[in-house]
Amino acid sequence: MKHFLDTQNISIPIFGAVVFPFNNVNIHREDSGLPILMAKELPLFLHKHIEKSTETTTMNEIKHIILSHLRDRTPFPLCQYYKIDVSTLRRGVHCENCGQLGMKKLRMTWYCQSCQYQSKDAHIRALRDYYMLVGETISNRECRELLNIESQYVAKRLLQKLNLSSTGSDRNRKYDLSTLYWNSPLKE
Repeated sequence: MKHFLDTQNISIPIFGAVVFPFNNVNIHREDSGLPILMAKELPLFLHKHIEKSTETTTMNEIKHIILSHLRDRTPFPLCQYYKIDVSTLRRGVHCENCGQLGMKKLRMTWYCQSCQYQSKDAHIRALRDYYMLVGETISNRECRELLNIESQYVAKRLLQKLNLSSTGSDRNRKYDLSTLYWNSPLKE
């Protein structure tokens, strides 16, 4: 950002922070590097670090310069982009209620053993995460590994219920996860 602003002959202070868009994330802080914030904390952080400028046109000009240079860029899959070994990812379904990993698939629902929360579609977030981290398509076997389920029939039903387009047949079938991401409120 500093380099970009320098090329535009704009000099303003730059502050770094890691911002998580969802408030149901458990964060383990190991060092005192960049501040780690939840999205709801961002306005307070900005007010604390940026002096109020009486020149609102300057901020509007900066906004328009930045917006005019924005280009669509999708760094997915993130594991490939950041050179993360896919095998190091933790598998399972997170509980939307308590954040624990490892919801169990019961007959008609996902069940959290930690807080007894139940959800019919908890697996969808895991599939969206897979799309962003690993790739656009998923096989039945990859789905079973991701969701920690044993039955190929359960995995097939879960994927088919989502009306995902697919290619290949039987053992070579791959389901396209992109519609899960692009039609998601998480994307916004």
